[in-house]
Amino acid sequence: MWYSYEDYKYMLWFFMSSYSEKKSLSAILEGGDFSQLEEYKSPSSWPTDIEGRKTLVHLFLKAGEQKLRAGTDADTLFERASQVAGGSADVFFRQGVIFEKNESSLAMLKKAQERYQKALDVDGAFFDALVGLGRTHAKSGAITGDVERFSEAAAVYASADVVAADNIMFQGLLSWQRALLAYWEGNASGEVSDYHRALQHYSEGRECGCNIPEFWTGYATLLMKMGATLRREDLYEEAIRYYNKAVDLDPKYFGGWLAMGNALMNLYSNKVSEKLFADAHEAFAMASTIEAHNYHLLLNWARLITMSGIAHYDSQRVRMGLPKFADAQRLNAEDPALYRYWGEALIAQGRLLETLNFLRQAENTIAKGIELAPEDVILWYHYGACYNEYGKYFDDERYCLQAIEKFNAGLVFDEDSSLLYYGLGVSYSTLAEMRLDDTLIKKSCQCFAKAYDGGERAPIFFSSWGLTLMNYGEMMNDHNAIVDAIGKFENAIANTPEEAPDPELYYHYGCSLDLLGDFTANEEHYERAIEALTYTLQLDPGNNDACYSLGLALSHLGTLVSDVDALSKALALFENAVGGDNEDDMAWNEWGMTLLYISQMLQDPAQQNETQQYTEGAEEKLLRAVFLGNIPALYNLAALYSLTNNTDAAIHYLRRSYESRAMPPLDDILNDDWLQNLRNTPDFQDFVKGFRTP
Repeated sequence: MWYSYEDYKYMLWFFMSSYSEKKSLSAILEGGDFSQLEEYKSPSSWPTDIEGRKTLVHLFLKAGEQKLRAGTDADTLFERASQVAGGSADVFFRQGVIFEKNESSLAMLKKAQERYQKALDVDGAFFDALVGLGRTHAKSGAITGDVERFSEAAAVYASADVVAADNIMFQGLLSWQRALLAYWEGNASGEVSDYHRALQHYSEGRECGCNIPEFWTGYATLLMKMGATLRREDLYEEAIRYYNKAVDLDPKYFGGWLAMGNALMNLYSNKVSEKLFADAHEAFAMASTIEAHNYHLLLNWARLITMSGIAHYDSQRVRMGLPKFADAQRLNAEDPALYRYWGEALIAQGRLLETLNFLRQAENTIAKGIELAPEDVILWYHYGACYNEYGKYFDDERYCLQAIEKFNAGLVFDEDSSLLYYGLGVSYSTLAEMRLDDTLIKKSCQCFAKAYDGGERAPIFFSSWGLTLMNYGEMMNDHNAIVDAIGKFENAIANTPEEAPDPELYYHYGCSLDLLGDFTANEEHYERAIEALTYTLQLDPGNNDACYSLGLALSHLGTLVSDVDALSKALALFENAVGGDNEDDMAWNEWGMTLLYISQMLQDPAQQNETQQYTEGAEEKLLRAVFLGNIPALYNLAALYSLTNNTDAAIHYLRRSYESRAMPPLDDILNDDWLQNLRNTPDFQDFVKGFRTP
């Protein structure tokens, strides 16, 4: 073909302008400055070549997506993209995908549906658009619980069957979408049959060779759900394998690592296994290498770390998790869930370190959450729990009363909340200890009973209930209350993961068994108490209270069955207890009394020197207890001086005991064998004549 000079000039101009246009559009794409697209709002400014138009369409779509992320309207940009593409089905489909990314918003899902439908209006056999339309209907149903949306999704998938008939890959993808639909239906209905249907669809997808990471994470999430519903650990194990399969297919799959971390964290919350913690921590760490600044990642990672710290009474681990909550807040400060978990961790840290600063932080954090979600009963529970900790810290009942106000404020929004009734039970119990008021303990137990009726079964719940009953039994001398307390502690132990036994729980359990031994004079109860308290010290060797209580149980057993060996073991424990706290007046008193018991068992004249040593040791310890303010030690000293025929000293301490309102009843005094040497003295007779039981 022959071209004129003018033809050559025109072709050169067209080539140069087209090249220049392409270069300009590429620069916008690379730089990300979509404001320059204003130059292309008129059709006259659009490229004339196909590749140039494709680039411009892509830029309009990217700019629209950026506007959506910023919370502004993108319709104008999407309309321009459609105009440039000449109403292409693919461009409508791509717009649908962008809108669907904002799946938490029903409005965005509706827009996605509209775009998918426009794509299908252009091409009715567009498989991906059919799947997208069905999926957005299903997601809408998942958010609203509207079963009609699920039906609409199923109808769309039925239409997609025709397109997928001869394409096994399409069939696999369609099975996957049907599995998701059944899963969301199950979440809405609570019916296990829906989950089984979802499982069947996943199996069909597997058979069709569906092998993309998102498929396996969905499959794994379903198995986790079924495992929790059916209480089958084998399903948990299978789920973890599928999460691993997803990230093996794509090691850079952020969603896979995050989903795996979340699943392992949920398992950890039930089993408190260090391996599960390590695996979950690793999954979150891998996710952070792909997308470090993701809100859900930071929130759940913080939850995992602080949860572990709380479970193990490890303030250092709690401290490690707290900065991640702050990082999450910088990404999303409007999520009430953040303030629930953050507040809970701060309360725990304040309790573990007995530090007021953390409790103040917790109060402010929870108050912020309540501003965002005034009807959130979990936040009200943490609010009350925070004030209850204030009450313990300051030993001030006013804070306990404020805690009760917070719990009652939450009950306005959910009058049957077992969590809030549990909080009320703890607050009334704490208040009862401060006031020594048995009516408040009864009220505490009523609240615990309501929490139980509401479905509360957590170990801490039974433990708190048991502690309240134990305090009541001790205060009111009620044998049945102690028996009930033991039952509650045993229930708590049964519901505690074997991998994370709670030393505080075993401590209270041992103390309640020791009390029951005092009521029944049954050596079996003391032996069980010794077993529980020994285990407590194995779990927490530095627990000074457990050391003292184990010594007490051994002393009680030794006294009951005249076992010098048990009493000798008790001596070593009391010595350790005062070594840990030199001002522990109760330990000094019991140390002295145990020495005195041993001295009375050694009646052999050949052991006279040893007996005297024990007696002198007992006197030293009891005098130390009195110096530290232990009132019962006054009567114990009177008994010691009676046994050693020091009548004047015995009468002196009897009178001091009487003046301190710490005397036993008169009948007990008259029948106390250790006061036998005083019986016939005039001073004792005068004392008895003036005696009135306080």
